Amino acid sequence: MLTIPIRELQQRGTKAIAKGAKGPMLVTGRPGALFYLIPADPSRLAEQEIELSRAMARADLRSWQTRAVAAGLDQTTDPEIEAEIAAVRKERRSRSKTRRPVHA
Repeated sequence: MLTIPIRELQQRGTKAIAKGAKGPMLVTGRPGALFYLIPADPSRLAEQEIELSRAMARADLRSWQTRAVAAGLDQTTDPEIEAEIAAVRKERRSRSKTRRPVHA
């Protein structure tokens, strides 16, 4: 995979993109990897969009799973989960009882 600095992309956009027209490019900057540029295939744009959406969703899910493990949430037991759900439901019921209907 071709790696290209963001500065080169800014200064020589068309030429920089032409270098990687055959495959994905990783655009980098000072903080490191920034994003991927992926060539589009005009004959299958809809498929590519679906595939890209799925890949982004999987990456997002992995990110949330990593954060959950880091926070220790993967150690939560079923009774603890049920207790938390019950507490939220109780709070919602108590809020709905205190609301008064608005009459015009």
